[in-house]
Amino acid sequence: MAVRTEEKGGGVTPNVQPDTPVLRSRVVLLIHGYCNNLEDARKSYATFIENFKAFEPKEQLRAQSFVGDMVRFYWPGDKDWWRLRFLSYSLEIRPAKSSAKVLAEFFSNLKAPVELYVIAHSLGNRVAMELLDSFWHDGVPPAVRLRGVCMMAAAVPVSAVRWPGNLHYASLLTQTQVLFSPGDWTLRVPFPAGQAFGIDSFASQAVGLNGEPLMHWKWKQPMAYTKKGKTKKYGHGDYWIQKESAKPVSDLLKGETSTSLAKHALPSNSLAPPNELATRRI
Repeated sequence: MAVRTEEKGGGVTPNVQPDTPVLRSRVVLLIHGYCNNLEDARKSYATFIENFKAFEPKEQLRAQSFVGDMVRFYWPGDKDWWRLRFLSYSLEIRPAKSSAKVLAEFFSNLKAPVELYVIAHSLGNRVAMELLDSFWHDGVPPAVRLRGVCMMAAAVPVSAVRWPGNLHYASLLTQTQVLFSPGDWTLRVPFPAGQAFGIDSFASQAVGLNGEPLMHWKWKQPMAYTKKGKTKKYGHGDYWIQKESAKPVSDLLKGETSTSLAKHALPSNSLAPPNELATRRI
């Protein structure tokens, strides 16, 4: 599933490609981050899926069921600038918003009911939050039942999701799991500058750095991995490729994430009642 016109760089297509019906009752939507061309994203998704399958050898049938529902989404969050493409961040915020609008239109046109999970990384979380913001303002599409979002290394300003930020209600629309790392140099140093150059936020920390705002999310976890007997904090590019990402994502999909923060994160008068459509295998 894609909204990009080129394999490297390019613009946002007016429609999701290919424009075909969703032939499943559950969609686990994977959304890559910025500075990923088509080939980069394909490799990241492939590694993540292999790690996910290997994580649950005793539950292969269940794991295979989720893997079969994973839909790889490709959007143009990069520029064809060769080794300088990492400098394009401030120019990718608008494509993230545009991609979300096209994606929202796609889901609004679905006829058969579908359960929707979103697993996003980096600026892909901006695509995810803008998608939920469209759902908040226009109503969750009748065929869509939101089940949860996993935000990995979220390149989303804390100020946007904290009241009265423009993505505050979007961030509370469904259960949200935040995977973060204080060791993420990309979010600690370049992110604030990129946001300022993009005239999107000023001096605001990224959600994916320390999991802020505290008590806002249903569940959050600092991410680390072990290498040669030493524990290392995740870097920005570790989320798709490190095996430790598989368990929290699996917990979200199986509904086993902690609910201890839910009563703090979701004021009773802040959201419209969720749609409760019955689902069926299609």
